[in-house]
Amino acid sequence: MGRYSSAKENYNTKDGNFLETKYFVDIFGAASIISYVVAREQVATDLATWMTAFCASKYTFLFLVNIMILLFGMFIDTSIIQLVFVPLLFPVVRYFDINMICFGLIVTFNMMVGLYTPPFGMLLFITFGISDTPLKGVMKEILWPICVMLIYLAIGLILYYIYQLNLV
Repeated sequence: MGRYSSAKENYNTKDGNFLETKYFVDIFGAASIISYVVAREQVATDLATWMTAFCASKYTFLFLVNIMILLFGMFIDTSIIQLVFVPLLFPVVRYFDINMICFGLIVTFNMMVGLYTPPFGMLLFITFGISDTPLKGVMKEILWPICVMLIYLAIGLILYYIYQLNLV
């Protein structure tokens, strides 16, 4: 038979759901404000101009984007990266004529690696909370999977470079 929850358990569940909803509303609200400021100040145009002047080729640009998204993924939530930083890169991606699907896969995989990477990898803390394992133990066990993910990322980038060279 099913178990019925008490009124107190229902209240605690609603309170937890409210806090989670508030968290996402705060993220989207802040991202909207940042997006408005970015659009008004034409940051995307300035960034595109700077990146095209700084990067000699699309391969240099992709390498820098990989490093940047990996670092962002270590310190910033992925939803903020998707809502704020990735749209800033679209003009440069179009300028270098990079396939949007491949670029999306590269960004997504970099964010996945960033979610696992210390010091602030969110999935580390989720695993720590669920398994009651000390955080040091979780970090010790995640090193090999991170190495494997980085190897797959490198293989994917090499295949992307070969794919782009064959199209030319």
